[in-house]
Amino acid sequence: MKKTFSLSAPDRNPQRVIDAIKHEVRKYVKRERRKKLPADTDFWDFACKVGTATTDATAKPLNEINATIDALAAETDLLVLSQGIDDHAHRPTLQRLPKTMPVVASAAGAAVAKSLGFRTVYTLGHNQSLTLLDGRLTIQGTAG
Repeated sequence: MKKTFSLSAPDRNPQRVIDAIKHEVRKYVKRERRKKLPADTDFWDFACKVGTATTDATAKPLNEINATIDALAAETDLLVLSQGIDDHAHRPTLQRLPKTMPVVASAAGAAVAKSLGFRTVYTLGHNQSLTLLDGRLTIQGTAG
């Protein structure tokens, strides 16, 4: 099986999406292990790659797959949209993200995020700043 999973889906709880991915991987491995081994083989081995994109995916041992998926899902805390035009705010990509993810955006970017159903959208104007993530991040709006 060669399959790429998205860690988010529109209108689905992000944790349920992650649990469904883990379940599908477990189900596949269980099904494959029931197959008869080829004559020159001692055991089934699985080459699982995990990453934020297919280009940066790295091989992981099967027993580390679930923890790696959880770590990737936890990495994204915030979305920043500097503009509302398609090359900065690509609607098909944004539609795949969980709508619970906070968005900080220019006025045009905020309009796009709101139209796609993001629940928490901060509009940041020129020379305005916003501190988020329990004080760990400050974003400064600048003229561009």
